[in-house]
Amino acid sequence: MRKRIGAVWLRPGGVLLTLAAPVLLLLAGGPARAQTPAAPAPAAGETAAPTLHVLLGRTSYEAAAGTAFPLRITLVPGKPPAGTFVTVNVERLAGPEGGHVESVSGVPVTDVICTAPGTYRLQVRVDLVSKGSCGGVEANTLLEREIEVVVHEAPAP
Repeated sequence: MRKRIGAVWLRPGGVLLTLAAPVLLLLAGGPARAQTPAAPAPAAGETAAPTLHVLLGRTSYEAAAGTAFPLRITLVPGKPPAGTFVTVNVERLAGPEGGHVESVSGVPVTDVICTAPGTYRLQVRVDLVSKGSCGGVEANTLLEREIEVVVHEAPAP
């Protein structure tokens, strides 16, 4: 409740609003409103992500060049929290000259294609993505793991 004292309004908590100028002038720290305690910040090395664990089926694979192989991702518990989704990113760290990696992100299966024969070292990163409070998104990394893929020449048709 506000109380008027002449051309000045007094709000609870000692906040003064003056109507003498075209713009309201706030004194003594801004509008009075209830303060909610902030959540404690995560400790070093921890994330604020909800409890969700990721299991990667294997760390070594064999595949044929140009043919998709399944990268199996298991979420524990089986479903991400409401309002979030999981992304799987696969990045080539090393591999044969001229070979590159393509992937189609999905849970529980991400399809990965290595284009040339040889041994690849790949980085698999699984992130939990949620909508931030300011219109952006927040991503928390749930798993980062290197895998090895031995790719053979594709069989003749």
